[in-house]
Amino acid sequence: MNKRNMERLAARLQQLGFADDILYRLQANACFGPAQFEITHQINNGADRCYFFVHCAKGDQGLYDAIYFTACLRRIPEPPPDCLALDQSMTAVNWQALYQSKEGLMVGDSIPDAYLVAELLQSVHNADADGVIRFRHWGDTSLESMVPNLSFLKNQYEINQRFYLIDENTPINFGDAMRFLQSMWVQRKVNADRKLLLKHTAGDPQAGGASGELLTKRVRPNRKPGNHQ
Repeated sequence: MNKRNMERLAARLQQLGFADDILYRLQANACFGPAQFEITHQINNGADRCYFFVHCAKGDQGLYDAIYFTACLRRIPEPPPDCLALDQSMTAVNWQALYQSKEGLMVGDSIPDAYLVAELLQSVHNADADGVIRFRHWGDTSLESMVPNLSFLKNQYEINQRFYLIDENTPINFGDAMRFLQSMWVQRKVNADRKLLLKHTAGDPQAGGASGELLTKRVRPNRKPGNHQ
């Protein structure tokens, strides 16, 4: 592991938005000598969670460099109005501690009461058919794979974009990337609202336009050849 390579790469990643301790994280990854690895960062802003996955790879000379990063903006959905109490009950459970105890890891006194959790989950299964409540609490955790309709929910509440890091140019940082994705989110909502409005207009005869009127084909009287009247 090349010390100067690690220091230069750490300085470059600090330009993206990593904290000063990024050097130690890089060393921990690189000491195993992988051909490539990813190092992650997260920014929380209200209901927005933005995750950054920086792809680092070893070049021909055995030195590591950051090639690109993928930004993933996840917006936490609001709980359904009829599930507010259930959502509060889910908030009270330390789900990560429960999962760790499932794996046989020591978590001290923070293990939730499994009997109470089982009763809560039965209520969740009955009321949360779409998986929104579980997505709110289990997304980006070890329990995420247990969320029903996970792919659909991610498609609804996530936006992803890859940003390439070109040579020694000053890269776009995490804050700018997050603002870009938030702008994309607004654009997505505007387009969705516009499509919904057009759909409603097309189905409403009172809205006017060709879509609300019955079009009839004009029938012309038969003519004989040579008759130009």
